Amino acid sequence: MKRFLGALVATACIAASPAQATDPNVLLGKSASAVLFGSGSLTGGDFSLVDTLTDGNFLAEQTNWQTGTVWWQPSSANFLGIQIDLGGSFILSAFKVQVDNNENYRFEYFDGTWNSLASQVPGVIGFGMMTRDVVLAPGSEIVASALRLFPLGGDGAYAASEIQAFGVPVPEPGTYLMMLAGIGFLGFMVRRRISWR
Repeated sequence: MKRFLGALVATACIAASPAQATDPNVLLGKSASAVLFGSGSLTGGDFSLVDTLTDGNFLAEQTNWQTGTVWWQPSSANFLGIQIDLGGSFILSAFKVQVDNNENYRFEYFDGTWNSLASQVPGVIGFGMMTRDVVLAPGSEIVASALRLFPLGGDGAYAASEIQAFGVPVPEPGTYLMMLAGIGFLGFMVRRRISWR
């Protein structure tokens, strides 16, 4: 019985562990939108494909930045970004984006206030749309209910075709309460059984 109780506690600890890079894409099918900040204007852009940013499909590497993408040319880099509501709180450990090759991008996450992710999405050598990974160091996972992706400088022409975030839902307090009650009940039954003998 002690082995069973030990295995149950170990399983509970694993179930409550932080997100891992092998976790599912929590953005799949979520709604994305363009977010405008401050003063500025667009000199060009196409947002008709904004719902494809979270469809789970990447374009072929080096696809032209204006083909099958959400693209924009603002008067200033931080004037416009992409925002995605997660529909709940998630523990996030990794991101994958396909964006125009020669710009840096920044993730912001909402956990009651907007914060910038310490790691940026760096520009890469190449042409057109390029896929990039951002994996957070173990222990530096974030809890977020919404994400934003913003360009940081570059040539002033920005594009995105896929945004993915990997993580697990934040357990509700009731989940922990039920788990503790179950473990407590099992402990009580084991103790009762031992004293009965």
